[in-house]
Amino acid sequence: MNQWFFKITDYKERLIKNLDHIDYPSSTIKQQRVWLEKLTDWCVSRQRSWGCPIPVEGETDTLDTFVDSSFYYIRYCTDNPNEFISKHEYKQVDTYIGGSEHACMHLIYARFVHMVLFDAGIVPVEEPFKKVVHQGMITKDGAKMSKSKGNVVNPDDFDPDELRMYLMFMGPYTEGGDWSDSHIKGIRRFIARMNSWVSTTGDVSIAPHIDVLEATITNHMDKWKVNKVVSSLMEFYNAHKNTAITPADAQRITQIMQAFAPSFGVRKPYPSP
Repeated sequence: MNQWFFKITDYKERLIKNLDHIDYPSSTIKQQRVWLEKLTDWCVSRQRSWGCPIPVEGETDTLDTFVDSSFYYIRYCTDNPNEFISKHEYKQVDTYIGGSEHACMHLIYARFVHMVLFDAGIVPVEEPFKKVVHQGMITKDGAKMSKSKGNVVNPDDFDPDELRMYLMFMGPYTEGGDWSDSHIKGIRRFIARMNSWVSTTGDVSIAPHIDVLEATITNHMDKWKVNKVVSSLMEFYNAHKNTAITPADAQRITQIMQAFAPSFGVRKPYPSP
């Protein structure tokens, strides 16, 4: 069978060399290094009726879907139908989030396609992503959620703010955690208590403590320790809940909360499920 290939092997050494410099999870760098040492050219032909057509007259095969996913993030920067991307519109991705199952294949193909575009003078840098982060998995009763297992949690049943903060509280972003109906109720109680506290103001300023809280949260976010963000907010509340803070301080705390619970202080929470 005649098929179409991209000669990715021509880029093998560059793809391996750059592994020493890119900011990817160490496990992914290790997997890519091994995969690239057993590298063969990329067959992009697929024998199916749906998909992106191969732009050759009379060709009935379609392109591997990994081709499209290798450059979509570039096209997001422009709506120009006549130019792939202009240099003034191009932006290198600061942080690219995806599952660890894409360590090879997608992430290697994206790097390869970007290198080709770099060599063609279309993009100004060789690598597509400044940093790659793999998100953790949310499980239920220790097992991967699946409709066939009947252990799927429907997010529509929960207040979005509570759901967001509970998912943060489960653990570091890169590790995920196990779902618990009882634990999300604890987040509900925390949000309600925090809202009640900032809604009743006085004349005591705790501005220096809020400065420390902001710095702490920023540090945790930089390290993707989203669970520590929520625990820091809880510790802050417990330390100051009996203080009648100034309206200005209440506003600052509200803004901090809204970064993670956008409707905090704006609307009433969902009724209990």
